[in-house]
Amino acid sequence: MTTFPVHPLTLLFYGLVLVAIGALVQLVRSSRRRETASFPLAALTLLACLDAMAFLAGFSIGPLLILVTSAVAVVLAAMVRSYRVQVGLACLATLLLAAGMWTGTFANVRLTLGIGLVSAVVVAMVQLGRGLTERGVGAFGGWGLTLTACLGGLSLLLGSTPGSLWSRLPLPAAVLGLGLALVSKRYRPPLLLVALANVLLGLGFLSA
Repeated sequence: MTTFPVHPLTLLFYGLVLVAIGALVQLVRSSRRRETASFPLAALTLLACLDAMAFLAGFSIGPLLILVTSAVAVVLAAMVRSYRVQVGLACLATLLLAAGMWTGTFANVRLTLGIGLVSAVVVAMVQLGRGLTERGVGAFGGWGLTLTACLGGLSLLLGSTPGSLWSRLPLPAAVLGLGLALVSKRYRPPLLLVALANVLLGLGFLSA
């Protein structure tokens, strides 16, 4: 077991708080231009951060946080004009997580969300391959971001057992994110942030 002055998962939680605040600010700023990509992407970022924060908080403030997030998710899903499928899926994931925390069916919800994330990983990998062969390495940053974020989500969801395969996933995902950031100028900042989140998650599992 490795010890740290401040636990990496604590740093990850407060880092997610900062990103969520930034996404909320962007959401408000772009609320009058909901047909652009800025609004739904900010909504996706906000929901992803809040879901991860609720999961990290466990059964202390997690159930209350996910309840608030569910209300926010439904409102955002009704407001978006583009990326409706993606925001709708994020809303569904939030509602499932809330149901698991409030009804005692968390194990079943964990499995369902895990299957969903694995499916998203497969789709992202296929799209990354198409981007590489058809449009060049600089064109697939969005799918690379999806892939690295979903890998981190899978590890967070399923990696609670020390030494399991899922608990070892974040650090390779971080390396992948860093590599993709080098070839994707447009998505470089979010890829670096997701890579950093994966590093903190991986270090958190190492210290368990």
